[in-house]
Amino acid sequence: MFQKMALISLTDWECSILPCVFPFSLLGLRSSFLHHHCSLPFPFALAHSVLHSLNLEIQVLDQSDILHHHVSLSHLTVWSPTSPHSSIIQCYQGSSHAFLNAWGSWSSLPLQGSTPSFLPSHINPFLFPSPQFYNYHVISSWLATLHLDSFVSGPSFLALPLHLHQQYSEDAIIAASHLQSLQPLPGPFRGQWATDGSCLDDCRSVTSAVMGPQPVILRVSGTNASSIHGEVMALIAAGLVISAHFSSMSHAIVGRIMICYRAHLLSLVLRAR
Repeated sequence: MFQKMALISLTDWECSILPCVFPFSLLGLRSSFLHHHCSLPFPFALAHSVLHSLNLEIQVLDQSDILHHHVSLSHLTVWSPTSPHSSIIQCYQGSSHAFLNAWGSWSSLPLQGSTPSFLPSHINPFLFPSPQFYNYHVISSWLATLHLDSFVSGPSFLALPLHLHQQYSEDAIIAASHLQSLQPLPGPFRGQWATDGSCLDDCRSVTSAVMGPQPVILRVSGTNASSIHGEVMALIAAGLVISAHFSSMSHAIVGRIMICYRAHLLSLVLRAR
């Protein structure tokens, strides 16, 4: 069933059947596709119905197409109450200006202290007296009122490319290890590393702990499916924190092998470089 679903391109029908709404978001799950058996494969409609009955939302983690301006003006008009009349948008169909990347750029990246707004170009590339020439100022004025948050499903940082997601997450984990005032392991355990993870049903969260010369404790809220989630995150944090810790020390430790112990009789072996 899911192999058949994978053959369907969301961009082929998302804006034609739904008003530019991701079908597996909370808003998209309110609709039913069972009556679209002529335009959509039945396994897709059935799977969507099952997710709806279980109230399971699928969050799109990579929405960088919006930040990269790979989105059409007609798609933006659905989410903007101040958008121009559809006839003005349609006069740019078939040209590069049917997409946002031809009109300007966002003022900044998410997570940089302010909500990114759109900065349209004021250079009109169309010739007088074409309809595109007359409507260029209308479109530019409308785009200047747009903010990135209005078009991202979920937190605005989901508009970041995946490699920046990873960079921000790694920087946050390392920064947390410097902020927390936890004591390192005492006595005979000094200089050694260990990790553990746990799952709390009442708080719907998982907790990860890295103990050693630079300890850190992290918690992920909103999920508690398995304690393995906390275990894996603890190993990731250990790799980052241990690497950052020893990179700031003297070169005397170059070539030294560090062992990070964890539960389930497994260990993470790191070589200082």
